[in-house]
Amino acid sequence: MAKWISLFTAVLLISILTSCMEANPPEAASPKEYAEKYLVEAVLETVRAEDHEDFHFSASENIQIGKLHQKWRYSKAFLENKNDSLEKTDDWYAAVYQEGRPVNVVAISKNESGYYSFMGIGFGKDLAEALDKRTATEGKLIYEFPMDAWFVYDKGHVIAVNDAGQRLLGLEKIRFDEFQKSVYDRYADN
Repeated sequence: MAKWISLFTAVLLISILTSCMEANPPEAASPKEYAEKYLVEAVLETVRAEDHEDFHFSASENIQIGKLHQKWRYSKAFLENKNDSLEKTDDWYAAVYQEGRPVNVVAISKNESGYYSFMGIGFGKDLAEALDKRTATEGKLIYEFPMDAWFVYDKGHVIAVNDAGQRLLGLEKIRFDEFQKSVYDRYADN
């Protein structure tokens, strides 16, 4: 009997260890390395899911990933209108193309162990189309969380690049100081 319990325990332990190893998502040392090795497969998991249409995908597996764009955020001093500093994040975004058309956006982020891994998909077709029009070196991609608004800051001006951002700023680019004032006014009482 003790022999069977030992055997059962060993099989159970191996099973648990194997499932834990398989549950670890792929990681890479840089965003570029992760994108090149793993990002298409991560997107294909969504394409193959029953709810793929919720993400603007068809069943086609003809998927390409666009250029990576680093996300920037407002610094505390920026929100307090003390200076115009923005902060880099460890989050990177890229348009996802299906059949050659931008349909959604995928994100990767540095995890707690210091490696990059899949963060999410589903940031909207409007952002995918905006990223499709940008090069990786044009300006800073800024995200305003509570409003789900995306902007690009470049050469002293800011322009909204998704529908939520356009509801806040309109379609025209504005000077960075005007943008900062509008952000400050939105959050001054918080």
